[in-house]
Amino acid sequence: GGVVGHNAGEKSVIRNVKINADMSSSYYGEYLGLVAGKNEGKIVSAEVEGILDHGNRFLGGVAGSNSGSIDSCISRASIFSMNENTGGLVGYNSGTINNSSVEADSVFGEFRGAAGFVGTNDTTGIIENGFAKTNVHSDSSGGFAVYNAGIIKNSRMEGTVTADSFPGRLVSGFVLNNSGTILNSHSTANVDAFNNLSGFVFRNSGKIDSCYATGHVNNGNLASGDTYGGFVAQNDSTGVITNSYASGDVVGGMKAGGFVGVNK
Repeated sequence: GGVVGHNAGEKSVIRNVKINADMSSSYYGEYLGLVAGKNEGKIVSAEVEGILDHGNRFLGGVAGSNSGSIDSCISRASIFSMNENTGGLVGYNSGTINNSSVEADSVFGEFRGAAGFVGTNDTTGIIENGFAKTNVHSDSSGGFAVYNAGIIKNSRMEGTVTADSFPGRLVSGFVLNNSGTILNSHSTANVDAFNNLSGFVFRNSGKIDSCYATGHVNNGNLASGDTYGGFVAQNDSTGVITNSYASGDVVGGMKAGGFVGVNK
């Protein structure tokens, strides 16, 4: 970590720090953050700039993983990772994140699992008033989060989400896979990839309410591939979508829909 490797304990607090640094790791590096590698306490009012380069997984501009709380933090750090659980702010979250933002040039994943804000928001994770403005590029990536099993509310994504031609796949403007709850959030990100993409959530088995997507969804106008949706690519049998809309162009091949590609 730029300040500490492990911020441990509920009473441990990092407050009012500014970091401008480059951090580089080996291929196998895990739990890397420009404030803390792991956060179990509190991080409040941190500003981060620089580059986080060449870690394997659990990488984030502020923290690699968070099971405590992060509040009022800003990351402008670009991130390059080799694997999953990579986010512009936090790699893996099972705590709370409030009033925080990512304003970075790029979040890049070599293989899979990069997102503009948080890689994984687990079942106990709560994100409120989050903002990401960045360019995300990875196989299997989300503009804001890759996996959400917790709660995301009052949050938004701007920028682009892209993947290589093939096997670039499973790409979404806000969350890739949602089994939790997303409330009052939106994405204006443009989504471009070869196969399997959507404007807001790729696969939904949870709840989405009062959300929207306005970016375009296409694969370079090739009109090929499978499962496209302006809002959701696949809505599973347990998935519920209410009070939401999409307004971007959709250019797809099979199973394309202006709102939902496949509804189960």
